[in-house]
Amino acid sequence: MIDLLAYGDEPEIALLLESASRAAAYPATGTAFTALTGTTLTSLYLFDEASGDVLDKVGANNLTTVNTPTYAYAYQGRTGIHYDADIDAHRADVLALGTGSGLYGAVIRKTGDTTAARNIVQRTNGSNDPCVILNFAVTSGNPQIIVRDAGANALLVDGATFAGDTTSLLLAMVQIDKSTNTARALVTDGRQLLELSGSIAGFGSLDGASQTFGFGNRVQLGQTAAFYGFAVVGAGAEGSSRLRDIARGLGWL
Repeated sequence: MIDLLAYGDEPEIALLLESASRAAAYPATGTAFTALTGTTLTSLYLFDEASGDVLDKVGANNLTTVNTPTYAYAYQGRTGIHYDADIDAHRADVLALGTGSGLYGAVIRKTGDTTAARNIVQRTNGSNDPCVILNFAVTSGNPQIIVRDAGANALLVDGATFAGDTTSLLLAMVQIDKSTNTARALVTDGRQLLELSGSIAGFGSLDGASQTFGFGNRVQLGQTAAFYGFAVVGAGAEGSSRLRDIARGLGWL
């Protein structure tokens, strides 16, 4: 037998094996998601529909079609829904956080102009007030958190450059953690990691008139493709390591 491994190659081989063993997972049920991440979902979206609304595989928080998204959009071995026009979306008045905790997450790909604003996942209205938004910022094109309550409180966390590939598949999550009065976000392409955080001390209700939760356009542009989405409403979303635990469990860290 020919020995294909030279002396000193072991670390490189170990890294390759580790990488292969950590391929991203897309659990199709709430039970499977919990087994991998330790987090119990309120809603789960697989974006595997051939047409029409996006269905919640865990609860009843289905998302209504807006305009004409492109279904069965394939990229890097995944199939999802492409919000290729600026006004495409799936959204509904669901998954409100009120004065409690929660998190929203998605596996998305940014399409179109890579420097322009793009929504990732959000619950907001036509004026982004109040709102919980994770997006790509207007000027920098970098991931950004926007949180506004029903009063006068507002948080904007921007300016952090994401070193990963924004046109690749990204796992992106935003968290409202009322146990520590902190808003957090995590964005990763499986190699590079960006984490953002800011204080929401003193914030009241995050609910308001005409709000919807969803993917694609709401105020800023659509032009993303969604391949996986999930949400947790309540205390189960709390914890300073929650986002990392989910990312690690799904094979992105």
